[in-house]
Amino acid sequence: MRRIFFILTAIACCTIVNAQELADSTAVFTTDKMDTLIADSIGTRVPMHRFVRDSTTFATFKNAEPVDSTALKKQMRKMEKEMAAANWRPDPQKSLWLAFAFPGLGQIYNRKYWKLPIVYGIGCGIGYAIAYTNRMYRDYMTGYQNINSAHPDKSKYESLIPEGYPESSYSDYLKNEMNNYRRSRDISIVAGVVAYALTIIDAFVDAQLNDFDVSPNLSMKVKPTVQDNGVGCGVKVSF
Repeated sequence: MRRIFFILTAIACCTIVNAQELADSTAVFTTDKMDTLIADSIGTRVPMHRFVRDSTTFATFKNAEPVDSTALKKQMRKMEKEMAAANWRPDPQKSLWLAFAFPGLGQIYNRKYWKLPIVYGIGCGIGYAIAYTNRMYRDYMTGYQNINSAHPDKSKYESLIPEGYPESSYSDYLKNEMNNYRRSRDISIVAGVVAYALTIIDAFVDAQLNDFDVSPNLSMKVKPTVQDNGVGCGVKVSF
């Protein structure tokens, strides 16, 4: 029994010595280039300079520096705004109604600002065409009505007729030009309505496809496949 007791005691002593050596080899660890700052609950931040492990404490923080809690809050709010901006997704219904309320608002809501010059450029061009053709239509209509009145006033239509044009055809010329400008005005109005509808559709579709993957990694692969029962063949298409 004594011999067995001495053997167990020797084994226990060796185990304790080995454990102590292992603890001593990993007791102290330092970080020479660690810039991580830890903010505690009372508004201080300390550089994580050195960790020392001993019998009373696990870590000792040195050179604690006070920090302005207002600046810390501003930095946190800035980070929250950046995260919210990165995760923002447009609402298709809201984009639709904004585009319907005024041309270009849907594109602004979708944050596709590069489309605004196109939208407003086309809108201004069509608006100018409508205004110009309508003004010319009214001028020729006034001249045509005046030349066919009981007391025609040449000052109201002579400027509309080119030089050398036969006087007997003044009425027909004014009528033809009046109809041409009226037709051009009507076409311009239709073009404006179509362009307005296209801005609404563009804003809605753009919001719907905001999460659509348009990366160049998209590809289609066609592979032959064998059916489970081992009979026949098929084609597998994967994107």
